[in-house]
Amino acid sequence: MFWTRYSLLDAIVKDGISESPQSLLELATIPLPNYSIDVQPGTKVNYARLHNGQGLFSRFRFYKFEPHPLEGLMVEVTLYLGTDTYPFESRFDLSASEPLLDLENRINLPLTSAFA
Repeated sequence: MFWTRYSLLDAIVKDGISESPQSLLELATIPLPNYSIDVQPGTKVNYARLHNGQGLFSRFRFYKFEPHPLEGLMVEVTLYLGTDTYPFESRFDLSASEPLLDLENRINLPLTSAFA
């Protein structure tokens, strides 16, 4: 599970030093035993890309290393754009035989006229 209180995109340039979004995500990632998360944010985000199904992430995978079902995995992603927020929230289940949940193309933000 990972979360952050602040926008990761706003924090990329801080004090004149540019940080990669991946390093910021690593700071917000909490390791869990028997599970792993592999997240690589996309390098570009705009309305047209999101409208055409090109999500926020080039990779967003959840790995399960135990042969037990996992029910109710909660995934929350929020894009902060100025004072507006665009959330995605969903629950997922993995059967005992599913070791991987690939979410890179399943995370869709609400595309409103304000977002454009």
